[in-house]
Amino acid sequence: MKLSNQRLERLAATDPLTGAGNRRHFIEHIGAEIARAKRTGAPLSLLSLDLDHFKDTNDSRGHSVGDEVLRVFVRKCLEAIRPYESVARVGGEEFMVLLPGATLDAAGAVAERLRSAIERTAFDVGAEPSVGVTISVGVSEFRRDGDTLDGFVNVADQRLYRAKFEGRNRVVVA
Repeated sequence: MKLSNQRLERLAATDPLTGAGNRRHFIEHIGAEIARAKRTGAPLSLLSLDLDHFKDTNDSRGHSVGDEVLRVFVRKCLEAIRPYESVARVGGEEFMVLLPGATLDAAGAVAERLRSAIERTAFDVGAEPSVGVTISVGVSEFRRDGDTLDGFVNVADQRLYRAKFEGRNRVVVA
């Protein structure tokens, strides 16, 4: 019975396609991390990521290839972050990475490392030729002096939109 409940909890918190956390779980998790950051004064940063031109991949290669691209992308993200950091799928090709203990500068470095790794990866997902993927990333750091969950997320999202507006395949930190 306990094992079944744990399995159900994991299923309820996970995006079934990619294995990343889902939006609901992410909101709960980020709330807990914000409370910890307020309590301890530790830094907390957030990456808002979007796969560039993903609709084109789905339209030209098919949804099964797009699905596999998303799965490979999440695996690459998980390889690039530490075990206590988390990746969540919050929309179709939109993801967030929560970085407890990371300052804005450290989070920017993680974002750039991830952006570069994705750009260099040949997504061999059963389609010829392999799919090239790039990402745009917005980065924010939680400010304990008045930031809210929504404000924290909105700053990362605004910086993501700026990265897209400035040409995609880039990281915007400030």
